[in-house]
Amino acid sequence: MVFEFVSWILGKKDKPRSKDLAKERLKLVLTHDRVDISPQMFEKLRRDLASACAKYVEIDEAGMNVRFDSQDRTLALVASVPVIGAKRNPYSSKRRGNMG
Repeated sequence: MVFEFVSWILGKKDKPRSKDLAKERLKLVLTHDRVDISPQMFEKLRRDLASACAKYVEIDEAGMNVRFDSQDRTLALVASVPVIGAKRNPYSSKRRGNMG
């Protein structure tokens, strides 16, 4: 449903019906209530994910999208992280220690 809404915003699909949008908004609110995480903690989580990804690849942090999603009785953390390019040597010799 979120994909359909974004597609509509970008002009790739017909306008979604208001009942579908309301259903999607309710689903989003219920998911965030179920997680019970403060906005500050969620932002810290997003920054930590960006930092972890940036150790291995170059990313567009401004383009990141992090959200919680639920399907049936399963809750998932969904992150979309635009990758600009791969880092040639993600580990420096100082950080590897005796690992090789």
